[in-house]
Amino acid sequence: MWIDSSGNLGIGTSSPSQKLDIADSQSGAVIAQVANNTSGATANAEFRVVNGDVTARLTAYSSSNTTRGGQVWFNVYRDWETDRKSTRLNSSHRL
Repeated sequence: MWIDSSGNLGIGTSSPSQKLDIADSQSGAVIAQVANNTSGATANAEFRVVNGDVTARLTAYSSSNTTRGGQVWFNVYRDWETDRKSTRLNSSHRL
């Protein structure tokens, strides 16, 4: 376990790039839970899975979020700006 100077915590890595960075090399699953216990205009909780050059993001936005209130987004991409595929579940639970 490693905590860097900016407060990022690494488990299985000595150079964490996020608040929680879990790395492992195994054939089984590596599981983590992310929770944001605060609501607000920009509040969300996000979980990212990275495998090689592909990233999947699952983001849950607070119902108080001013732009995406109560929505859940799932994004898969190689490059966020040019190759993003998104699915959104809105606050009415519709895709």
